[in-house]
Amino acid sequence: MQVEAEPTVEEITSAPIKAQNSSAELNRTQQMSEGIFSQAEFNPYDLKGEKIHHNFPPIYFAFNSASVEHEHRGLLGKIARYIAQNPSFHLVVNGHCDERGDNEYNRNLSERRAMAIRDVILSFHNISARVHTIGYGEEALATTGQSPSDHAVNRRGEFDIIAVAQ
Repeated sequence: MQVEAEPTVEEITSAPIKAQNSSAELNRTQQMSEGIFSQAEFNPYDLKGEKIHHNFPPIYFAFNSASVEHEHRGLLGKIARYIAQNPSFHLVVNGHCDERGDNEYNRNLSERRAMAIRDVILSFHNISARVHTIGYGEEALATTGQSPSDHAVNRRGEFDIIAVAQ
C-alpha cells in the first residue's frame, strides 16, 4: 500500500521586508470574550486595516494532531521576524481541519492548531499583542475531495497579515 506524501513547505526569502502603512486605525474598543480566539487583547475579527499580501505558505498537520513539526520552525521564525520588524503589522493565524470528526471537535482542534503555531512564533519574538488566532474547524476547506491527500491539505494553519495605523 502506497502512502501519499504530505505537502511540503517552500523556502522563502530571509531578507527583511518592509511595507507602507496606509491603513485605518485599529478599533481598540472591543475586547476579547474569555480568550476564545486568542490570548491577545483583541478579537482578530475586529482588526481594522489593510490586508498585506505575502508569500508565506501554510503549514500542515498530521491527522488528529496540533503539534507543529520541527520542519516548520524556520518558516515560523521568518514570519515572527517579519511581524517584529513591522510594528504596525498584526498576524492572524488561522487553524483548519478536514471534515472528518464532528463540528465541535474540529473547531477545538483547529483552535489548538492555531495556538500551537502562535506559541512557536512567540518563542522567536515577543509580539504577543500582535498575534491572534482563529479556529475555523472544517468551515473553510482548501479542497472538498475525499482522498488522503485532500484531507492532508485541509489540515493546515494559514496566515493573514493586517497593517493597522498606530
